[in-house]
Amino acid sequence: MYFINIKQLKEDIINDDFGEGKQFIYFFVFLVLNTIFFELGVLIPAEEATFLDYFDSIFLIISTLVGTYFMYKGNTSEKGKDFIGRYFAITWVVFIRLIIPLFITSFILLVAYSYIDVISDFYLDVLVSLIFSIYIVLGYFYSYKHIVDINKRMIIEQ
Repeated sequence: MYFINIKQLKEDIINDDFGEGKQFIYFFVFLVLNTIFFELGVLIPAEEATFLDYFDSIFLIISTLVGTYFMYKGNTSEKGKDFIGRYFAITWVVFIRLIIPLFITSFILLVAYSYIDVISDFYLDVLVSLIFSIYIVLGYFYSYKHIVDINKRMIIEQ
């Protein structure tokens, strides 16, 4: 299972070395992580929901649907091959790669908020929401790009 090596993952897919067993591993890990995060959200009571909470939830739903749709189209829709396997594997690697800059940005915000005291609570919430939104958009943008790259290369090599 690849965590950050998108090039090798793409090579495995292009060379048809990405069978159902490998696909299942990505699907299973994805399912487990989603379940854990969902349950944590249910178990940890939140404060009263704010506008930004609703915005983040709606944005995540819309961006997931739109991002998945564009990835499907990038995989040449119903003419494409093995969309589900590619979707899970590519999005896994792309989002894992994006976690590093997300953590660095989050750390800088934490330091600025905790020690420098230049950011008010409201602006911090807005900034976190904006960073989260950018993370999601970039994740789907790069996932789409890589699925298109795979299809272009597979068409050329046929």
